[in-house]
Amino acid sequence: MPYIGVSPFNGVRKKHTYTATASQTTFSGVGAEGITLSYKDSTFVDVFQNGVKLGEADYTSTSGTSIVLGTGASLNDIVEVVVYDVFSVADTVSKADGGTFDGNVTIPIATASTSVKTPLIEFTDGDDALTIADGGNVTANANLTVTGNTTLNGKFLIDGSNNDLMTFRTTGDTSSQVLGLQFQNDSEAVTAQIFGTGDNSSSGVFRIKGIGDVAIIGGEIGVDGNAGDLVVKSGGDVHVGTGDLVFATAGKGIVLGATSNTAANTLDDYEEGTWTATLTGSSSNPSSTVQSTGQRYTKVGRFVFAQALFSNVNTSGASGAPRVTGLPFSAATSYATGNVMLHTGFNVGGGVVNVSPFVTTTQVQFYQSVSAGAWAEIAHNATSGVYLYFTVTYEV
Repeated sequence: MPYIGVSPFNGVRKKHTYTATASQTTFSGVGAEGITLSYKDSTFVDVFQNGVKLGEADYTSTSGTSIVLGTGASLNDIVEVVVYDVFSVADTVSKADGGTFDGNVTIPIATASTSVKTPLIEFTDGDDALTIADGGNVTANANLTVTGNTTLNGKFLIDGSNNDLMTFRTTGDTSSQVLGLQFQNDSEAVTAQIFGTGDNSSSGVFRIKGIGDVAIIGGEIGVDGNAGDLVVKSGGDVHVGTGDLVFATAGKGIVLGATSNTAANTLDDYEEGTWTATLTGSSSNPSSTVQSTGQRYTKVGRFVFAQALFSNVNTSGASGAPRVTGLPFSAATSYATGNVMLHTGFNVGGGVVNVSPFVTTTQVQFYQSVSAGAWAEIAHNATSGVYLYFTVTYEV
């Protein structure tokens, strides 16, 4: 039967020769043959002293690297130790049948002093399908399917150089299939979800859910305690931070008091500003233009509230009925509205019970109502030191 040794290049028998010193008992290390003494099993060791084979009781061979004589040798005694290889099965995993490694497997990384080449590992099927480079990067040139959990202790990066997208795909186009991202704490309690459904019709939904408020913060990187630019509170209220609510398309608004987008319930306009009021006369205007600048107005939806005052003005040259022009918006219809105060410079008939502003297009007239009689406009009494204050509310 052929013999298989552990060291084929040294043969099956190794001899180690030592020349003793006076009373030397321990023999180890490199012998005269230039081979370091080592053995696996003392059963396969023979010891000779001056050519005479010693019995096992005459020496100790337990360390695997030395022989200890029971009696010290004499000066220049020749001690020979003959070691026979012990057959053993290589500790390998079969190439053909495969197997399992009981310990860790280390793959060396290429350095200046090694000849390991990159990539370290390639799983191929035609083109390289999966490559593990020496820096630890993994490149997949085909679909990578994971049926279990994947744990990342670093970052998951998409470079975007090819307009790459992370895609979540359902196996069907139904609303019952939900997929997306779920966030958990260390106890695996769900803290937030970002998901959509497989329904590609108008009934499909995309949702962001949180155990508390859902906040959107712009212009900042990192996690902090800021309240957020836009926050959907856990109770359903929507809070806007320090910014404004701006519609990108003109004519859009906020639906109030309805659950659908109906025009009658949509507040789609708000404006505030100033206007210039000019006091005129129905027959002739004042000799010098009488204006009041910086008068304020507010428009909410279709309604306009405007105010004006003329204080200590000179209306000399004016005649006929006093009229104020320059309203910021043209009235949809003509009607009496608002309040007025007069002081000096106007003629009001006897028996008048009230004077009311009357809006028509972009001007204001002033009508007096009398007891048991028809209304009529008041008249200028041109002079200096004239005061006229009024407010109007009208529809456009």
